[in-house]
Amino acid sequence: VQASSRWALPGGRSLEIDPVLTGTRINGDGPYPSLDETGVRLLSMLHLSAQESVRVIVQNERTGRGAGGPAAAWVERSRHRSMMWKKRFSSRYQVALGTQWDARPDRPSTREVFLKLEASLGDGG
Repeated sequence: VQASSRWALPGGRSLEIDPVLTGTRINGDGPYPSLDETGVRLLSMLHLSAQESVRVIVQNERTGRGAGGPAAAWVERSRHRSMMWKKRFSSRYQVALGTQWDARPDRPSTREVFLKLEASLGDGG
């Protein structure tokens, strides 16, 4: 299920919200599924101008496989959060600054901060 919406805000700004819910279930032998996946993602984008924006992503996923009883034989859960500011200076140059966090129960979580500079090379033709 996906529902996208965009609202105009004062000062030439706008807000986009794009939530997505996913789910898959494949029946196995007996009352338990052999595959059960669920996911939730929320993407929000605040357009400060035609050249500048802030993006936020929140995502949770769960996958269970080989269920033979109340608990799956293999389960994976993950969470992701990120935020990024982006500014376009021209059709050839832009900069992005952001942070992200990923977590799974079976691994240490990761946190990153990044700066991305983009320059288009060549004559553009």
